[in-house]
Amino acid sequence: MNRHFASLRSLAAAAAVTLLAGAGLGGCPDDDTTPTCTAGSEGCECAAGGECESGLTCGADDLCVAESCTPGTTGCTCAAGDTCTDSSDECLSDNTCGPRTSCQGELGCACDGGSCDAGLTCSADLCTQSNAVLVSLDGGDARACDLLIETTGRKVSEVSFPAGYRGKMRTRDGKTAISLIRTQDTAVTGVAVAVIFDGDDAVADGEASVVRATCYDRLGTADSGVTASIQ
Repeated sequence: MNRHFASLRSLAAAAAVTLLAGAGLGGCPDDDTTPTCTAGSEGCECAAGGECESGLTCGADDLCVAESCTPGTTGCTCAAGDTCTDSSDECLSDNTCGPRTSCQGELGCACDGGSCDAGLTCSADLCTQSNAVLVSLDGGDARACDLLIETTGRKVSEVSFPAGYRGKMRTRDGKTAISLIRTQDTAVTGVAVAVIFDGDDAVADGEASVVRATCYDRLGTADSGVTASIQ
C-alpha cells in the first residue's frame, strides 16, 4: 500500500514538473534563456527620444505600441517635424494633433503686429482679402451653427475657417449653405468663416448677405440669441 502511494506521489510530481515546464516556469534556477526586449520594438520600452520602429508609437506608459491611426491626423500622434495634415490642427504638448485655438496673420484671424500673410490686408486688426467677406457670430451660448449666405454676383469658390472652428459648405445658384462647429467647449463668437469668391475683384457692398443663421447649444437645442453679420 505504501509503495502504491509512493508511486502516486512520484507520478504527481512528474506531472507537476511537466506542467510547469509547459508554462515556461520550469528549468534550472541558473537557466539563462530569458528573452530580451529590444528598445523601440513592439511591447518594449521606447528608444532614446521616444523613438519606436516604423508603424509603432511611444505610448503614455513609455512602451512602443502599434499605431491605431495615421500619424498627423486629428487625435493621432504628430507626423515628422511636429506637423499635422489638417491645417486647423496643431501639434499639442502631448505629441498629438488637435484643433488650434488661436491664429494670427491668416484670413479671418487677428493681424500679427499689424501684418498679415501674403495677399492679405490688415483692416481693423483682422486679416482680410479683397475677394472675400468675413461672417461674424455674436451673442448666445451656441457651439454650432448652420448658415445660409446669399450672393448677387460672382460664384462662391470656397470658404475657410479660422482657428477654433471647423465646417463644410455647399454652394448652388447664388446660395451657400455652411455648417460649422466650435472645436472647444466655448461659445461661438467673432469671425467664424471667410467666404471667398471667384476672381480677384473686390466684393461690392451688398453682394453677400446672411439669409438665415440657426445655432445650437452644447445639448443640440436651438439658440436664438446668436446673430450673424457680414463684414
